[in-house]
Amino acid sequence: PRKAWVEFAVTDHGQGLSEAVREKLFTPFFTTKTEGMGLGLSLCPAVLFHHRAAPPSASPCRWPEAVPHDRASNYHPAMTQYPDAKVFLVDDDAGVREALAWLLRTRRLLSAPFESAEHFLAELARLQAGWACAGEPPQAACLLLDVRMPGMSGLALFEQLLASGIAQAWPVIFLTGHADVPTAVDSVKRGAFDFCEKPFSDNALVDRVEQALGLSRTRLSERTRLQQLQHRLSELTERERDVMRLVVEGLPNKLIADQLDISVRTVEVHRARVFDKMDVKSAVELANLMREAG
Repeated sequence: PRKAWVEFAVTDHGQGLSEAVREKLFTPFFTTKTEGMGLGLSLCPAVLFHHRAAPPSASPCRWPEAVPHDRASNYHPAMTQYPDAKVFLVDDDAGVREALAWLLRTRRLLSAPFESAEHFLAELARLQAGWACAGEPPQAACLLLDVRMPGMSGLALFEQLLASGIAQAWPVIFLTGHADVPTAVDSVKRGAFDFCEKPFSDNALVDRVEQALGLSRTRLSERTRLQQLQHRLSELTERERDVMRLVVEGLPNKLIADQLDISVRTVEVHRARVFDKMDVKSAVELANLMREAG
């Protein structure tokens, strides 16, 4: 019986493809035509991955000979290091959203598409209702944001995300055309993570997305750590705070006792409680911890 095959072929009947064109042939938004978006061929790798076909070879425009599905069924794209993270795709062009979703799926990255800034803000408000703090999301994410959209522009959305603190937790990567590059550069200076000019390299874009997710995870982890530190500090009594301040300054127990007009034994008891509540084992560790806390 005939086996199932997945095969794509690109045939040129004209003057041939230059090396520069061949390198970009499957890149999203790349096209040599006066019309069209350049998304057709860029979907080919995603379809192959979706059907668990053989991975692309080193050549940017050629795959190994067609592989029967039963031989390719053991192939799976590598698991991402961000299984719980999400990429929010905010672009008014449905074709762009679909192509980006396919591209991210080849790296096992979750995505959520939105056709406008307003739709994204509505979803953000819904998510924030379940957060402990509106400006502190519980999981890593980033945004791929189109600069120009009907209604609220990408830049206006970015300003709102900056003001609310979301842009610090969820880095923003702008998708821009050539005419918008100066605007995108200015946005990066003001806090955006990066911008990618269309047409962009698919691998380069997803690499930047993964870096943005890594930054998001780091920032959220740092926020959690500082929140835990503030909680520990809030559990200290006033006398324990006084003792801790002098311990951090490097004073020995006897001088601390003299300054606070208490016994050395009382200082030792408070010092032990401070170490226990702050989860440290030495005065040096405590001093470093307080320095990090600012």
